[in-house]
Amino acid sequence: MLALVVALMAEARPLIDYFHLKEVMGIKGYRIWKKEEMLLILSGTGKLFSAAATSFLLGKYPEITQMVNVGICGHAHLSLGSLIMANKIIDSSENRSFYPTMIISPPCTTLTVICLLKPSQEYREESCFDMESAGFFPAASKFLPAECIQVLKVISDNATSHLPPREKMVSSFISAQCSSLEKIFFDLKSVTHTLLQTTPDASRYLEQWHFTHAEKEKLADILYRIDVLRPKEEHTELLGCKTAADFLLRLEEKAKKLPLFLSRKKIHS
Repeated sequence: MLALVVALMAEARPLIDYFHLKEVMGIKGYRIWKKEEMLLILSGTGKLFSAAATSFLLGKYPEITQMVNVGICGHAHLSLGSLIMANKIIDSSENRSFYPTMIISPPCTTLTVICLLKPSQEYREESCFDMESAGFFPAASKFLPAECIQVLKVISDNATSHLPPREKMVSSFISAQCSSLEKIFFDLKSVTHTLLQTTPDASRYLEQWHFTHAEKEKLADILYRIDVLRPKEEHTELLGCKTAADFLLRLEEKAKKLPLFLSRKKIHS
């Protein structure tokens, strides 16, 4: 099941309408909408509210297998209404960084998203600014692998138009990107469905090199990614590596070079 975490009703309404979601009644503390294999929760603004809503939803619906934070953000020069996917998230208040795994080929720009505690008009040239991503991502990461968690944002303000956007404008920006969001959701569901059912055998590599606990987790993540795109791939050309760290570095380089070819289908009627 795919779950969306959205801060504002102005952001949520176009998604609710486009995907024909129905509100789930009788849940205290949050408003949640659902249809078949999709959920949406309204979190409220800020990383703490986003983290709390994410954890609540994952606790209540353990069948969730993919999670996406959808909302608005600012950027110095990108056009209003542009869609971006986060390839890095920086928590400005705690100086921490998170790295979503780019397991799909998105039909949009990928950029760093800096999560702030309050709105700002101090734009950095190649970064976006939001207020939820650094709460959402680590909370979701406690339940799901990084490949199953993504952050998608629509530009609502920039250096030449930095007034707080009105609700109708926010809704229109999100609405205009619903088709692109749908394609991304489908690709994410398709790839991670295969990933979650795949268990590549790492025993050969664990016998050859000594891996720390963190390195074992990284090995599993990279092998999953490769196996999704190229099942039963052999890595004999890397067996000459001297250390586990060297093997992981070269294995990740190999994973990044694999092309992504995914079909596009609708996921709602």
